Amino acid sequence: GCPSAYISLTDVVDGTEITLQFVNVSKNKVLFGSALKLSGKDRLATVEIVAPLPPLRRFVGEAGTYSFDVVWNGEILGSHRLVVQEEVANPEN
Repeated sequence: GCPSAYISLTDVVDGTEITLQFVNVSKNKVLFGSALKLSGKDRLATVEIVAPLPPLRRFVGEAGTYSFDVVWNGEILGSHRLVVQEEVANPEN
């Protein structure tokens, strides 16, 4: 199945736009991004988002470090890193 990202934010002003992006950290290259417009009536409330993601195999072509970044106004609010390694065949099989 397709992965998804869970994002939880507080102190959100109604209409704020953030971007969820997937980055090849080794090459400092954004592989894809998705803009999200947030709504909330109460800045003290928590805004929770479950954002569907495309299959990551389309974007991960090599071993390296990748990250999901939540960006607002050019600043990274949060990040989660992934380390992708090449699969090593088991010579006993």
